[in-house]
Order: sequence, then C-alpha cells, then structure tokens
Amino acid sequence: MKYLFLLTLWAALLLFVLAGCNKADGSKEFEAHYTGTFVRMDGTPLNDPIVSNVTLNFTNNTFSGTSNVHNYPALCSGTFTISQTRIIVNNTCFFTANFDWTYIFKGEYNYEQKGNQLRIWRTYPDGTTDIYQLTKQD
Repeated sequence: MKYLFLLTLWAALLLFVLAGCNKADGSKEFEAHYTGTFVRMDGTPLNDPIVSNVTLNFTNNTFSGTSNVHNYPALCSGTFTISQTRIIVNNTCFFTANFDWTYIFKGEYNYEQKGNQLRIWRTYPDGTTDIYQLTKQD
C-alpha cells in the first residue's frame, strides 16, 4: 500500500512537471518575420489616428523592428519573453529625449495569435491603446 501511494505521488509529480514544461518558453511560437501596422487609439471617435507600417522579427528571444514613421513606434531591437498571454519586451536601444517615450516598444503587452495573424496590444490607464496588427511572412 505504501509503494502504491509513493508511485501515485511520483506519477502525479511527473505529470505536473511535464505539463509545466509545455508553457515554459512560448517564444518559439513567435519565431518569424512579421509585417503589419501600428496605431495608437485614444478612444476619441473624432480623432483620426496615425497608422504606421511596421516590421518585427522575433528570433531566439530577441526582436528587431522598423517603422515607416520615425519613432512611431520606436522599435529598434532587444529581447523578449513570453508569460502565458503576455509578451515582456526589453528594448536595448538608446533613444533621444525629443519624442514621447511611451512609443518605445518596451514593457508588458498582451498578445493573441491566430494562424499567421499576431496582435500585440496594451492599454494605458486613460484608455489609450497601442495596437500592433501583424501578419507572419513566409
């Protein structure tokens, strides 16, 4: 009886560890070159937001990116990690102080991936939302 209990406990522990391994590093699902758009929505229906064309490359927990509008958003390069439905970005580039630093791609974002579509967004306390709508390129 004691051995059966220990065997059951060991099997449950093994299953717990293996189940945790599946979500340990979700960065592999991002490994691709993406193109798409960035927009900051301020929640005001009368304001037409600026839309920029962006590219983002995710490889081995690093990213690099560009935008066709200078510093909107400020992409450059750095590292990232995945935690469940969040992507945490560390932008390692140097930026000058002549623009709104909230446009720098850094910090914590939500993400949703469906097929070759990737949506990355975050909402600020005032309701403003940054949205990256991306498509994986072959």
